Amino acid sequence: MANLFEIGTKQLEQGEFNEAIVSFTKYLENDAQNVNVICLRGVAYRKAERFQDSVSDFKTAANLIPTNANVYSELGVTLFHLKDLQGSLENMNKAQELEPENSYRYSSRAYIKDSIGDLDGAIADYQKCIELDPEDAVAYNNLGMLEEKQGRI
Repeated sequence: MANLFEIGTKQLEQGEFNEAIVSFTKYLENDAQNVNVICLRGVAYRKAERFQDSVSDFKTAANLIPTNANVYSELGVTLFHLKDLQGSLENMNKAQELEPENSYRYSSRAYIKDSIGDLDGAIADYQKCIELDPEDAVAYNNLGMLEEKQGRI
């Protein structure tokens, strides 16, 4: 079983998404509640553009470990691909609530807020991200682009 986990992980890393899905699915036949494998398969589904399957896996994972911020963040990313911006934002909010000191949670949510037109909210999140991680060059760049949208130079 561990071998299928390793094989699936390697396939996912190498961009062999459908093969990874098969390996993770076979693994889950014997350990159906392994959250790590469920999440990895969710990522593989998303990368294979099987978004509904990805959503299903991340919702299953969220039910099994409702306090894991990564699950909500990954679900938010998948919902973003489905253009469910409100659902994406709700899951990014949940991830941020679970890890309020994690700068990545603010940066991810800022991206979604910008996409739905909440420019002020996105700027506030990038500012919080930078406050938590002053070395985050991407956040500085994205913040600058949003401020430029507001007319600042």
